[in-house]
Amino acid sequence: MGQDSPETLSSMIEALAHPDPAARQAAAKTLGRMGADACESVPALSKGLSDREPDVRYACAFALGLMGPSAREGARPLVEALNDTMPAVRNAAARALGQIGAEGDRAIPALVRALGDPTPDVRNAAAWALSLIGPAASEAVEGLARVAKDDDSGVRWQAVSALGACARESELAVRTLIDALGDDHADVRKQASSSLGELGPDAVAAIPGLVEALRDEEAGVRYAAALALGKIGPESASALILALEDEDPTAEGTIRTVPAMHRPQSG
Repeated sequence: MGQDSPETLSSMIEALAHPDPAARQAAAKTLGRMGADACESVPALSKGLSDREPDVRYACAFALGLMGPSAREGARPLVEALNDTMPAVRNAAARALGQIGAEGDRAIPALVRALGDPTPDVRNAAAWALSLIGPAASEAVEGLARVAKDDDSGVRWQAVSALGACARESELAVRTLIDALGDDHADVRKQASSSLGELGPDAVAAIPGLVEALRDEEAGVRYAAALALGKIGPESASALILALEDEDPTAEGTIRTVPAMHRPQSG
């Protein structure tokens, strides 16, 4: 009898009610590995989010996330799980909401609230989930802009990344990403450049900051800035021309190393 057989599915759903917590946890893990084929177990896994054992609650949240959009029925219980007493469970619940693409009227506000969680890993997970939901989570821009200044560099990176995925025609997002070009961590500066590129023409105001980033001490930041300028469109052409003619070989050299980028021609 294969792991994905109907008999296995039924037995694993039954095992979620087993008196032994280890058996309940193992069943949730097995159902998660079955993915969307185990969507019949969503109600039972959702119930498991209230299990008295935190390891079981975590396993149930994780499993629902692995099932993707087929587990949308579990969105409401996952929203409730964002209030769990255990950070690991809140983390898994936030990630699962992103993986299932929860766009309901409760899920996105709940994830925005989770951006203020006292645990950095949970804030990170909430920002990641919002990035997966994308433009449908545009109402999260204000919250993401706030945590883009978080004390934790990993949270800042994830928030900056999420702004590129969620924001559309948002001056706040562009201003926040411009500020992030000056972050102390190169990874955050690089992602800020990439996210500005994702915003395309909406990020015209960032052109001066991106041109300055062409002189960043980190090659990855310079490269990302050059790509972003190319994605912003014609408005960045004059800035790229000036960078090509710049006496600073760092900026000029970066542009010339970017493949498949429209390089404007002067004269």
